[in-house]
Amino acid sequence: MTQPSHRLLLLTIVILGIGLYSLDLYLPLGIGNGVLYGGLVVLSLASPDRKIPLLVAGACSVLAISDVFLGVRFPNVPLWMGISNRLFSLVAVWFPVVYAFQRRKIEEALRDAHGALEVRVEERTRELRGTQAELIQQEKLAVLGKLASGVGHELRNPLAII
Repeated sequence: MTQPSHRLLLLTIVILGIGLYSLDLYLPLGIGNGVLYGGLVVLSLASPDRKIPLLVAGACSVLAISDVFLGVRFPNVPLWMGISNRLFSLVAVWFPVVYAFQRRKIEEALRDAHGALEVRVEERTRELRGTQAELIQQEKLAVLGKLASGVGHELRNPLAII
């Protein structure tokens, strides 16, 4: 990703984050509002910098939790209900980050294994080519030995031809 598009992505995340937080402050507590922060985190995964998704997820977590205390509350809704809703929202925020990092780690391990396998295949191919060259040389020497023994036999027994 080029530098201008990287900046544009970050600017988009910040603007959407401010918009979502403003919306979140004026709507009653609910899982749906906080889950929208998960979209910002998924968007941040497009960044080539591995720290950006962590920073975005951390900021979204703070915003989601702060809404419990700063947002609209109904008098008959207990505080624990808002907190539990936000905890579910935090799962939606952090799950994509954990999933993406695990996937990246597995992909790196797979690339490393692939590279190691390629090296082993190349080494084995070199060994087999060397063995093949030795076998060809041995076969040539065997044919030459048979030819020499046939010529030697004919020279010792010239009457066998007649």
